[in-house]
Amino acid sequence: MNFSQTTFAGEKLVRVSFDSYFDLGVAKEFFYFSESGDLYRHEIYSKNLLDNEI
Repeated sequence: MNFSQTTFAGEKLVRVSFDSYFDLGVAKEFFYFSESGDLYRHEIYSKNLLDNEI
């Protein structure tokens, strides 16, 4: 699900989400972009990746 949010500084962000597949399992990745197109933040979540030590 993609959505937009506004930062405390008033900058509008757009989130794009993807399912990514790795050797250790599936992860959900979130990319947050500013209105100017700059990458603001990247997040990755995967229970499988957290449970395995690399």
